[in-house]
Amino acid sequence: ESSAQLAMGAAFGVVPPQEK
Repeated sequence: ESSAQLAMGAAFGVVPPQEK
């Protein structure tokens, strides 16, 4: 799951708190 989160973060560049 952590990897998936990192992958999404990389795609977005920055994971905003709203997109939690």
